[in-house]
Amino acid sequence: MLHDGELSPWLFPAGKNSKRMSVGAADAMGANKKDTGQFLKHLRTHIFVLPEYKDLLNYAGTSP
Repeated sequence: MLHDGELSPWLFPAGKNSKRMSVGAADAMGANKKDTGQFLKHLRTHIFVLPEYKDLLNYAGTSP
């Protein structure tokens, strides 16, 4: 939005490149899911169990 260039073809590809873009996006989505899962596992096993985190939740009036 800050540049004068036309972004529609880049954001919404069509034609011969659209399938290639969607396959690449699917591969990236799979890698992102794996990374997200690993990150959440780390949070659950290393961060959410800390007394400081539990104190923060109590202070905020929420619970896990």
